Amino acid sequence: MFYDDPNVLTISLHESGKFLFPGTGDTKERGESEGQGYAINFPLLPETSNKMYLKLFRKCVPRILETYQPDILLTQLGVDTHFNDPLTQMGLSISIYRDLGQTIETCATDYCNNKWLAFGGGGYQMSVVPRAWSIFLSKMLHIDLENKLPDSWIKEVKQSVPHEDTPYLLWDRNDKIEVQLLSHPEIARKIIDYNKKLIELCEEKYLPTLSKA
Repeated sequence: MFYDDPNVLTISLHESGKFLFPGTGDTKERGESEGQGYAINFPLLPETSNKMYLKLFRKCVPRILETYQPDILLTQLGVDTHFNDPLTQMGLSISIYRDLGQTIETCATDYCNNKWLAFGGGGYQMSVVPRAWSIFLSKMLHIDLENKLPDSWIKEVKQSVPHEDTPYLLWDRNDKIEVQLLSHPEIARKIIDYNKKLIELCEEKYLPTLSKA
């Protein structure tokens, strides 16, 4: 919709299209016509963990927003990046959405006239989506939530989606992916090196293009 419009900057962090339908969202897809350079993609590798994702996000997104100076920040809060999501192969846990929410809120304050409008996005686990979006909403409202869940909601999850892992806390740990990466350090190193190249791409191509606008 905005692929040829320089008045709208899109930034997307998502699993690489090399591993997920429909195969789009590559770093070379940067807009067209007058919108060239205003579509920014960060295609990520499967099993990217909290720490890896957050480092990339914090290194790049605030600097992009500072350079572009948008009037308002609109976010599509897809949470199919969770390690239990049936669609993707990403490695994030609920706890990262607290950090992302805080970082986004700070960006909205610093670079976007304190204007942040959030939309829902992907996410295909009943045990995950309500918790993640509640955390994002709490950051928008500047409310600190306790790490616990209502007993009635836990009971509903058990009855409605018995095939899913029942959560007992609002945010979960990332042990599943962290242990897996520790067991396969070559995979961890591959992801770290790959993300480093994305950060370099941001510094060498994405930011300079916006600076010339």
